[in-house]
Amino acid sequence: HGERWRVEVRAFDGEAEGPVVTTQVQIRNSLPEAPQLVITPSKAQVGSPLRCDISTEAPDADADALRYRFTWFRDGQPVSAGADGSIAGTLVFKGQRWQCSAQAQDAQGLGPKAQSAERVVDNSPPGAPQLSIWPQTPRADQALHCGLSLEASDPDGDPLRYDFSWTLMGGKKRRKAETHSGAVLS
Repeated sequence: HGERWRVEVRAFDGEAEGPVVTTQVQIRNSLPEAPQLVITPSKAQVGSPLRCDISTEAPDADADALRYRFTWFRDGQPVSAGADGSIAGTLVFKGQRWQCSAQAQDAQGLGPKAQSAERVVDNSPPGAPQLSIWPQTPRADQALHCGLSLEASDPDGDPLRYDFSWTLMGGKKRRKAETHSGAVLS
């Protein structure tokens, strides 16, 4: 773009040339087209940072160097964060609907906006609790108890329920594995 082209034309009748006629044109800049976008990760969870990735670069007929301007939307409303194409995990919560848009920009201006598909923040699994078994050195006639020495945390703040399952691992006698449910094995 910015180039000036001039053309000269002469008519020729086979014996003599006519006068030269010229015209010129200047090539204008073509703005870039819209890129294609995708939000990553594909399974967004609470606390995971989000990124507006360009899956297909914006075509530019002039082959200019391009930069991108990003805008984020949470539940349909614009968010001031994310101008660099990413959202901090501290802003990401269960059930939110995120979408990003981007515009390619060359030295002359901005192309059209592209919009990503919406990404809904999924449920995040709870962490692992810490367990204790007592008595620590049980006799054969004693019931075994299992309790939580530290409860699990859930990034979504969901209430937690605990399922206990006991399995007999074998030992000196050949026995099939047995499984029992509950916090007490008697």
